[in-house]
Amino acid sequence: MLVDKVILYISPIPCPSPSAAFSRVLYNCMSMQKAGYKVIILGSPSNEKINSSQPITYRGINIYSVETNSTATKSKIGKIQQYIQQGHHSIQWMNDHKELHIQGIILYSGYSPFLIKLLPYCRNNGIPLAFDTVEWYQASNRWKHWLNPYYWNIEYAMRRLIPRCNNVIAISDYISQYYGKKVENTIKLPPLIDTKNVSPNLHANENILVLSYTGNPGRKDLFNNYLEAVFAIVENHPTYERSLVLHIAGIQKNRLMQFQAILKRNLLEIPDFIISEGRVSQERAIAITRNADFSLLQRPVNKVSQAGFPTKLVESMAVGTPVILNHTSNLSKYVHHMDQGIVCKDESLESLIESILLALQSTQAEKNKMREAARKTAEVHFDYRNHSDAFQEFIHNFQLQKKQS
Repeated sequence: MLVDKVILYISPIPCPSPSAAFSRVLYNCMSMQKAGYKVIILGSPSNEKINSSQPITYRGINIYSVETNSTATKSKIGKIQQYIQQGHHSIQWMNDHKELHIQGIILYSGYSPFLIKLLPYCRNNGIPLAFDTVEWYQASNRWKHWLNPYYWNIEYAMRRLIPRCNNVIAISDYISQYYGKKVENTIKLPPLIDTKNVSPNLHANENILVLSYTGNPGRKDLFNNYLEAVFAIVENHPTYERSLVLHIAGIQKNRLMQFQAILKRNLLEIPDFIISEGRVSQERAIAITRNADFSLLQRPVNKVSQAGFPTKLVESMAVGTPVILNHTSNLSKYVHHMDQGIVCKDESLESLIESILLALQSTQAEKNKMREAARKTAEVHFDYRNHSDAFQEFIHNFQLQKKQS
């Protein structure tokens, strides 16, 4: 192992945690570790009991809690102050550990507050800096875009600061193509997972079709379509009422009752064909997905969905559950119609209904075949072990940052 070659992965996110963000950092680090690098994570504490002066070891990687989690304070002014100060403690930690031979620094999230501090630090110390780019935030309307300083920060970082790093990890084709014209060293990397640590279910349910959704839909997922689709199918095809189930978790009941599909029907209770568990543990969320016949992942086609890549897809396929989705980002590379899942024609409700009806009409053998294909795709494309060589090449090609134009 190249123990004298250290890669720092820096981020303001809580580490460790069950979040998709930490999963991104963790498996990228494990992939680099397999390639022979010593990787250290500098993050924020996941709970108040963590001693920031001592590392914790998680999956063989040392994690130092050096950054302040801006979500820990309720004061709006306090959050802003902490956000602006982010990155200072990471630099202080590096100054206190000069004995390390840092070959490179990778920054996940943090954006302008971190980059404004890390760019001059890395330039002055001759250390390559890379940015792990996993999304491109977009305000819900033009007014928010111009009036919310948070979006100024994101746009300034994406368009001006990240190109100066000269090294970019891109989660999607959209981001890879954007930065491929602006920086000298890029790598395209989907969300990764440890498939050997995930037990799949390769047998579909008999005499019933279970659809699943776990998480918080926000504005990314067309969750009302999921509700409306199962309502429409049961209302128009009563014979499916006992053979179709939508199993969801992550959404509290009071929030669930506010979706238009339920409001317009004046329902006081959720019908039996919808099972809602509210917030659950990560283990329970995985079990819900594993025991479903398909997970749902229909999204609007916009800059956000094209730039990102849903971790939900990777997690679902790893447990052998095919996906009903429309193609966004570069998902068409991994999910083919009636192979690893069922592909909706577009983002419309009508196309989702058609896809669910197709799933209801699919044979047990067809569904089992899709489960096997989904799991195989996860093993080949998303297991962190299979990206170590690409990481090694990326690190070997590390570039010093561009001068400010």
